[in-house]
Amino acid sequence: SLNEKLKTLNYIILLYSEEWLLTSEIENEVLENSNLLEVLQVTSNSNPAFGSDSKSESLFKQKLLQKAVQNFSLQSIPDIPNFLEEFFD
Repeated sequence: SLNEKLKTLNYIILLYSEEWLLTSEIENEVLENSNLLEVLQVTSNSNPAFGSDSKSESLFKQKLLQKAVQNFSLQSIPDIPNFLEEFFD
């Protein structure tokens, strides 16, 4: 459906954009949506230092890859506010 396509596109924009702006006209209830906040934090997480231990570095990279696959998968998109929907009503 169009709504599902817009929801997926909305998710991709938020997940893969390094910088974005939202209008101040958006209600606080939307901006405080826990699923939305979780999605927005995915790309802002910093990488922990792993020192010079190559085993630790390898383990870190493996876990980082698993987390990235989980976070950036489009298989299960969280229920977040759809900012694109109003443009296609």
